[in-house]
Amino acid sequence: VLVRLSDFKSNEYRELLGGRIFEPNEENPMIAWRGASRYLDENFKPAFEMELEAMASVRHDFGLDNLQLMVPFCRSPEEGEAVKHLLNEHNVGPDSNVPLFVMVELPSNVIDADNFIEKMELFGGSIGSNDLVQTVYAVSRDDLEGYQHPVDARSPAVKSMIRDAVRKFTESGLEIGICGQAPSDHPDEFPAFLIDCGISSISVTPDTVMAVRISIAEAEANLKS
Repeated sequence: VLVRLSDFKSNEYRELLGGRIFEPNEENPMIAWRGASRYLDENFKPAFEMELEAMASVRHDFGLDNLQLMVPFCRSPEEGEAVKHLLNEHNVGPDSNVPLFVMVELPSNVIDADNFIEKMELFGGSIGSNDLVQTVYAVSRDDLEGYQHPVDARSPAVKSMIRDAVRKFTESGLEIGICGQAPSDHPDEFPAFLIDCGISSISVTPDTVMAVRISIAEAEANLKS
């Protein structure tokens, strides 16, 4: 069971009762205080430690040793390493044999993948195609609909990032999948591209499972022919 750790943004927390008292009113929360950066902030760290206590209970009290954790929106290998140390302190990190994954959704995750893998002692990664599109093109997901020249994961720049990410993780002997919308939004073409890259797993929405399975089967048959 792979659990992605919390990745709520300030605008989402602000909608909670009392949230506006504690949360900043950020201009662009999609690329601001979220993911790993929250875990290490002294104001948010106590809340994150409650999350880790729950994960530790699942692993150690209930004995569910198939638990795996994934760190989202991690900007640098050093930030990832600091989060890893925090997980180890709560007995849910690599030191406790809990496999650790990272979301691959920033250009830095791809370009500096080797250092992320080493410093975080990663077991694998998962490509977040939605956030990767916005960070490659510097356009917020919240603003994409109004953008004059729409972009998505099929663009050459994003596909190049995905191919590089799969190659680097695979060459390190690690798993890497995708959990963004791209395979579900474009089931006739995108799964075939992912299979050609050598991806380990593909996540899709329930309504596109059959279409994507057919696309994957055809792509794998073409590779064998």
